[in-house]
Amino acid sequence: MITVDVLQEQNKRLREENEELRETLRQMQEQRVPEPLPRGLPYLTRSEETILRGLLSRRGRVVPRSVLYDDLYPRGEERDPQIVVVMVSRLRAKLEGIVDIQTMSGRGYAASLIEPAEAA
Repeated sequence: MITVDVLQEQNKRLREENEELRETLRQMQEQRVPEPLPRGLPYLTRSEETILRGLLSRRGRVVPRSVLYDDLYPRGEERDPQIVVVMVSRLRAKLEGIVDIQTMSGRGYAASLIEPAEAA
């Protein structure tokens, strides 16, 4: 028969393992090699480049605004949550005809590269 003490000990061990896995994931994310950006892009600020890399590295998927915010501020810094909206707006203006960034209402953003034949 399993006692409460045994269950508490198992729970404690699982929580510790979970915390270790979270720390490993955090370290791996910090060491993530960024995907190269397409050639011929206009000048982008560091924040714009971070958002663009976040979108393009998750191409074909909807990226929640909170994920892009975490890409910008990985150490949990508190900033204006609208910064992602501003950066996406700037990127759309700068990358018109190069990258298509779509707003998925209530879900986030999705981005794709525009092929040269599509841009014509």
